[in-house]
Amino acid sequence: MKKADLDYPNLVKLLKSYEPKGRSESASFLNWFLEHIYRLDEIAADDAICDEFNDKGIDGIYVDTINDQIHIFQARIRKKPGGTMGDTDLKTFAGSIDQFSSPEKIDLILAGNANKELKEIISRVDLKSKITSGFQITGVFVTNQDKDKNTSEYLKVNKSIIVYDSDLISDTFVDVESEGGIAGSFTIASDQTPLHFPVSNIAN
Repeated sequence: MKKADLDYPNLVKLLKSYEPKGRSESASFLNWFLEHIYRLDEIAADDAICDEFNDKGIDGIYVDTINDQIHIFQARIRKKPGGTMGDTDLKTFAGSIDQFSSPEKIDLILAGNANKELKEIISRVDLKSKITSGFQITGVFVTNQDKDKNTSEYLKVNKSIIVYDSDLISDTFVDVESEGGIAGSFTIASDQTPLHFPVSNIAN
């Protein structure tokens, strides 16, 4: 993927297939990100998104049970060309993440006016028990903007947030449907003993 593919006019085309879901552009961008960068399937990506009114500043939540991590997402799209993201949005995002830092705070969200999607995700992934058992919270800020000096300095102070900006997204994206395969020639050493696996011994 080229970095220019994330410029707003091109990004709109990239997100065209998500329009029937009726979500905002930022939610569609997060949907694309979860499927193409996090490699979630369509259902898992849909289940992670909660970008509606009263979402408490959170666009999505994904629990990584392998690494004991809770990923909390916020997505932002820059429409105008040029400009960088700075640190203001990240500071606001940090405040939103703090709402999930303890079981007691999660109880407040569930008892408050947060939207239905957010509450359903919290209950479905059993977020309270994950926090209690020591899962680490990581904020993931997804944007088609570029980081600048203020962004980098803030991320040195707050290491609990990862920013997927236009550079990182374009570098991370892998087009699994592209043709051509892997260029180059490869040689298998002939002096290596092959591994024999007796499949007939496998019990049905």
